[in-house]
Amino acid sequence: MKQSPFEAAHAHEWQQFEDFLVPGDFTRWREFNVTVNVPPRFLKLDVLHLRFSSASVSLQGRNLALWTKYTGSDPETRSAFTFGDVNSQGVPLDRSWSFRFDINP
Repeated sequence: MKQSPFEAAHAHEWQQFEDFLVPGDFTRWREFNVTVNVPPRFLKLDVLHLRFSSASVSLQGRNLALWTKYTGSDPETRSAFTFGDVNSQGVPLDRSWSFRFDINP
C-alpha cells in the first residue's frame, strides 16, 4: 500500500502518538438480581401469632466482573484533570451486594 506524501512525512509522529493508545473496549457484568417467592407453608408463624399473605427474598449484586485489555484501573472512570497518564484515572466502580426480604401482611 502506497503512502501519501503527507503520511510519509509524518509517519514518525503518528507512531509516537500510537504508543500512547490502549484498547478501551470492555465487557462488564453490571448487575445480577434473583428473587424467590417464599412458599405459603412458611408464611404462618403460629408461635408468634403472625400470618403473612406473601413474602419474597432477593439477592442483588452490582459491578461483579470486568473483562478488558485496558491497562488502567477501569475504562469507565475518568478524572477531569488528568489526560495523559493512564494510571491516574478516577476511582473504579465498587462491587456491592444487597439482600432484601419483603413481606405482605
